[in-house]
Amino acid sequence: MKKLIGLLSLAILIISSCKKDAEATHSSWNSELIPVNDTLSGTITTNTLLTHTHPWYIKGWLYVANEATLRIEPGTLINMLPAKKNGGIVITRGAKIVAAGTPVFPICFSFDTVAPGSGIILLGKAPQLSPVTVFDDPAGAGFLSYGGDFADDSSGILQHIQLSYAPANARFKGGLLLLGTGNKTILKDIVLKSSPGRIDTFTRPALH
Repeated sequence: MKKLIGLLSLAILIISSCKKDAEATHSSWNSELIPVNDTLSGTITTNTLLTHTHPWYIKGWLYVANEATLRIEPGTLINMLPAKKNGGIVITRGAKIVAAGTPVFPICFSFDTVAPGSGIILLGKAPQLSPVTVFDDPAGAGFLSYGGDFADDSSGILQHIQLSYAPANARFKGGLLLLGTGNKTILKDIVLKSSPGRIDTFTRPALH
């Protein structure tokens, strides 16, 4: 009888624990914001979800800050609005991008409709030659920091990505730039297409 009571207590404990985990997961999903406007610009400071149900547009440089996460569903199409200046996405130090496409439904970034030098920049907390380094803000608004002492830092996931851009004759030529990106950042099956027709593939799985 005591064994039966003990087993029942354990079962209740497990069920209660699972329920709490499910509630926590559900709460996490609910904390994501789906933008009402399909054109994004400025700074994202809360967890944000871009769905695959319609194309999204970026105006200028879009910053993900305040340790927020930008999650993009497989099959999503993201375009730059035509402009004379470059633009793209900057994942600042401590923030994340989770863009996990699939072989059937890749995530496509079309950044070749604006000035050369557009793309995605990941700024992480991994060690550099100096503890924290600065990088010129691509929008010309000062400096952005990267680097630190956290080798296992993660700036998120870029997987099954297609990114088209026009190359520039500058420090950041466009496409994908990694600065202080930690070992836990997953970069896999990324296809970079520059305007002259050059296609590069890039993979750097996370170290475990």
